[in-house]
Amino acid sequence: MGRYLLSVFIFLSYGIIAQENTYNGQNINIKLFSEIDLERGFGVTDNEIKHYFIDELKDNNLVFTEEGYTYYFSLSHGWKKTKNPAYTVDNFRGLLIETGNNRVVGEFNISKTKNLRESISAIIEKLIEMNNDNVVKKFIDISDHFMKMEMNTWDSSRPDSHAPSSILADHTHMRGGIMIGYKFSLSDNNKIYNRNRVVSSNMLFSKYDNVFESSYFLSHTLEFMYGLTDNLTIFSKLDYIDKQITYSDINFDKANIYSSGFGDFNLQFLYSIISSNKLKLHTNIGFDLPSGKFNKSDELPYKMDIGKGYFSSILGFTSFFQFPKMSAGIQPIVSLPLNKNSINFNLGASADIYYWFSLKLNNVISISYSQNYIFQSRVNGSSANLISDKNSDFDVKNSGYNVLNNSFGLNVSPLKGVLKNIRFSAEYVLPLYQSYNGYQSRKINDFVLSLQYSPGGHMGH
Repeated sequence: MGRYLLSVFIFLSYGIIAQENTYNGQNINIKLFSEIDLERGFGVTDNEIKHYFIDELKDNNLVFTEEGYTYYFSLSHGWKKTKNPAYTVDNFRGLLIETGNNRVVGEFNISKTKNLRESISAIIEKLIEMNNDNVVKKFIDISDHFMKMEMNTWDSSRPDSHAPSSILADHTHMRGGIMIGYKFSLSDNNKIYNRNRVVSSNMLFSKYDNVFESSYFLSHTLEFMYGLTDNLTIFSKLDYIDKQITYSDINFDKANIYSSGFGDFNLQFLYSIISSNKLKLHTNIGFDLPSGKFNKSDELPYKMDIGKGYFSSILGFTSFFQFPKMSAGIQPIVSLPLNKNSINFNLGASADIYYWFSLKLNNVISISYSQNYIFQSRVNGSSANLISDKNSDFDVKNSGYNVLNNSFGLNVSPLKGVLKNIRFSAEYVLPLYQSYNGYQSRKINDFVLSLQYSPGGHMGH
């Protein structure tokens, strides 16, 4: 049974009166640092067990109020995995805090709870009992503890705890953790480059019968993540892609080429190497499996095939840093073709390096800036169906490039309500530098929208 603790509380112990009891086989530990005025109001932080605390406060004639309270209970809890429901509260701990001076009045925790309501009732009763004892007690400054929590504990509920939308497989999950994601991306192309200079399509008609004019690429991506163990997560994705390219001839007659279907299946194994308070590092190792739509006989340009028709390996890692108000990361990924497709070519090797910075604006919203350097080698081999002088995109000399993109993103992670386990993010990608071999279309922009849902919440991250 896995147990996942949300927060770590560190407290000074000098001069503190504490009680440790066993209740129904459960270990209850309570520390009271100062007397409680039982006639004042109490509040409770948003939490899955909040309603149990409210009921017990009222049963003990303690005044519960949503605002204007003198004290409030700050709660965290852990889970154990069961068959039905999938996760139940297994342990919890918390603080009783005085709002006026932000000081901790009491600390409590319970482990291996079998009856949540009875455990909470025991906590409340013991706090009242201890409060009535004439003992020496001590205030603890809450600001020190919260600072330590913020500085020393990785927080997966933060809106900047994930990478920007365009970056895949950026985090791992604990055993049993699940994430289901959807991405939408759209890009336009409308200019031809030679190296890093724009060239006119008119000058290419001496070389080719048909020349690129514009293109429109759209993709829908489904993602799935699952924690096989605490250290190993599988990641998979499948794209549905729509492509359209417009070509023109020397008479400016236009022709459109369409291609659509499911792309290749991407499978990665994310193994956690470092998982500390400020740094997470994991591998990105996997394959692109040739399951996508591939046209063996159609005279489609190399860039228009939905599936590649061959196996590729994926090698890389992701490093993610978290600080009190910001996060940053880097992800280098190399894709290497393992063979050629049935018509004797592959698209060549590629290398991507992502690095990003995210600024936490509040507990729900963050903004991000990232850069992405892409190296794509030339097409390896050629198709006998594609005559190089017939179309500019049929010529393998017009393949391979270096591109540097910059991106601006917005990330939203609600903490409560029906959307609390859902992440929204959007990203706009603009090229900073582009250099193309031969004559190729220039990428103008890319818009990415992402939606991620974790049924178990943030506990599995």
